[in-house]
Amino acid sequence: MRLVEHFAGEVNNQLGKGVDVRKSPKAMAKLKKQVMRTKEILSANTTAPISVESLCDDDWDFRRFLRQMAMDVVDQQRAHWDND
Repeated sequence: MRLVEHFAGEVNNQLGKGVDVRKSPKAMAKLKKQVMRTKEILSANTTAPISVESLCDDDWDFRRFLRQMAMDVVDQQRAHWDND
């Protein structure tokens, strides 16, 4: 899923230290679940929060707001990259 990959990249950038959230099935499941919820909210609203508590460890929470337009742009960019 394109948005999950996008936010996994954001998490990795924010954490730094060579951390890759994609290597944790539990963290990726949490992230995917919240992205799906956020996409449902965006079907009826222009903005929606994405919030995952204790994503990579017990002390670290991930929070963002997503706009419908931004979601569309990410999907279009990823679709373009996937076709290259």
